[in-house]
Amino acid sequence: YLASVFFPIGSPKLIGWSLKPPNLDQIQLQVTPGDKTVAKGDDVMIEAVAMGFDPQRAIIHLRYSNGTEWETSTMEVTPQNVPTFRHLIFNVQEQIHYFVDADGRRSKEFTLDVADLPRVEKVNYTYHYPQYTGLAVKNEENASDMVAPKGTEVEVTVSGSQALSGGRIVFADNKS
Repeated sequence: YLASVFFPIGSPKLIGWSLKPPNLDQIQLQVTPGDKTVAKGDDVMIEAVAMGFDPQRAIIHLRYSNGTEWETSTMEVTPQNVPTFRHLIFNVQEQIHYFVDADGRRSKEFTLDVADLPRVEKVNYTYHYPQYTGLAVKNEENASDMVAPKGTEVEVTVSGSQALSGGRIVFADNKS
């Protein structure tokens, strides 16, 4: 009784009393990325944030498209204000169904779909320098950085892993 007079907020928590029930609408497990399509071979970080409760651990359940059994793994805790758990899936090659369970609260089931997206395999540049430089046309294969005097015209040839219908070049200053 005396503790409740001197410590009105902390005493009930110390002895396990709750003055008002928790709002069940605020208790949830937010999971990202949720349903998503990723490129074949990508690494995917799955994150679960406990809202309104503080679980000791979170378990991720994974079922690959070529399997029938759920695999489980304890998620890694990340030090933040809100209880956050992470799990990294390396080199995704096939569809994965997953959900997260924390202190008996289960997220909905999500799906990671895999797409064999086109990749840039090779970039070639052909430099056409301004006349004042006196430089001849120069071809550069498997290039990465484009460096040329102002006024140079550059032909860019991109080879992809699949047939491409179009594309664009985005420069370091986000101009394209």
